[in-house]
Amino acid sequence: MMEKEPYIICITEQKEIAQEMKQKGFPVIALLNDSNRNDLTFIPYAIEDLSVLTDDYLSMVWHHTKGIPRKIAETNRLMIRELAKQDAAGMEHLCEDPSVSSFFPEYYENRSDLEEYLDQYCKRMYDFLGYGYWGIICKETEELIGIVGFHGGELEDGVEIGYAIRSDYQRNGYAYEACREVLAYAKKMIDIQKVYAIIDETNEASERLCLKLGFKCISRLREGKYLLVYA
Repeated sequence: MMEKEPYIICITEQKEIAQEMKQKGFPVIALLNDSNRNDLTFIPYAIEDLSVLTDDYLSMVWHHTKGIPRKIAETNRLMIRELAKQDAAGMEHLCEDPSVSSFFPEYYENRSDLEEYLDQYCKRMYDFLGYGYWGIICKETEELIGIVGFHGGELEDGVEIGYAIRSDYQRNGYAYEACREVLAYAKKMIDIQKVYAIIDETNEASERLCLKLGFKCISRLREGKYLLVYA
């Protein structure tokens, strides 16, 4: 039986130690002060006070350094985890699904472009914001069947929830299950003050889903769009 890799993270004020540990492939967090601030800019993760460290932050640093997608939530049927460049094939399948293709911008021309986009997206969103869109994995088939998560949206005092489920997995309660879990994660683990949903007035399925999740309709945002807030 293979031994698990030790869960080791180096936290240091010293440039030489940071360089050595980074070269060896260990996750490194720079502990900044007035004298070393300019010497440790090559370390992507930095803090000024040890008291700000949390288990969630340490987990994020370890997983991202190792290139391992981090689990966000899990149910009996689903695994919700960070996306990674190796999800390109599954994302390609999702983007080409007519029932959800409008959800995705045309940000790639080939598989290589999509892998690069996913790699940059993960670094930009997960490292700096702590959230974004995550992959929905069906545990029975081990397939990427959709995405769920949050983005900045149109409102400054909160984030907008979004989801997309592949057509061959729709009408099985997966959207509700995934949205329920990420809403719980947002409340417990990340600093999100408000979660909004913006839905088309003709999208009755999304309206029913939002109401079931606990959203309340508060206004008509613009022609054909309603604004709901998570209560």
